[in-house]
Amino acid sequence: MWRAQSIAIQVGVFQPNGSCVDLTDYQYLQLTIAQFQNSPTNFISTFVTTSDITPVISQADWLAGIAQQAEFDLAAYETDITLFAQPSQPYWIQLSGLNAVGTLIILAAGTINFYNAGSGTPAPVKAQTDYHAQTNSGGPGLIQPLSTIHTENVNLTGSGGTRDFILSAPFLPQAGARTWIKFATATPGVAIPAGITVRVRNLTFDGTILAQFTTDGYSSSAYVSLYFDGTDYGVDLVSLPAGY
Repeated sequence: MWRAQSIAIQVGVFQPNGSCVDLTDYQYLQLTIAQFQNSPTNFISTFVTTSDITPVISQADWLAGIAQQAEFDLAAYETDITLFAQPSQPYWIQLSGLNAVGTLIILAAGTINFYNAGSGTPAPVKAQTDYHAQTNSGGPGLIQPLSTIHTENVNLTGSGGTRDFILSAPFLPQAGARTWIKFATATPGVAIPAGITVRVRNLTFDGTILAQFTTDGYSSSAYVSLYFDGTDYGVDLVSLPAGY
């Protein structure tokens, strides 16, 4: 996005299967932009309250550009932030929400580039996100992020055994790139077959094991969230079945 220009940021929050996250009980949504993910202060922080939140929209309307769950309107003075004497600068953007019981939940996060108008840099592009689904019935699998925010949905079928999933470097190898992996079955709520040992490896077939679990025959899904530091992946969130 352009520095020192007004902008309306429209947001919609969806699960990997395309279902919309219901924001009915949220007291407010907050959009923050900071220099780094763990920066103690934000360059930009803005809110929308319940009256300006649409709890649920359809994925079709979102993709068509005719619906959003909320809109954050930023004035030019709000986006007039430093680029540290560079033609462009990446920042960390995060969407959070306070639910009915007072828990602040991170709904989405990633990197965004600010550009200086007239600097000769290319015009900003839409958020660099992508989604891919695959079915694995045995043997190794490959996960190839094509953006800075990638979602992979892996449907596990077949009998037990060890399956290595190699996470390749992002097509846009930018520090701060995120990959979110969901292991499940094709039918929501149906348990993954027992005895499947899943290993997520860093970059190569003999790379470091970033996450590992064995399905228990009762759990229907497992999640792994990873970040790319410019060279290697690290794990920042896991939700694994009881057989872990």
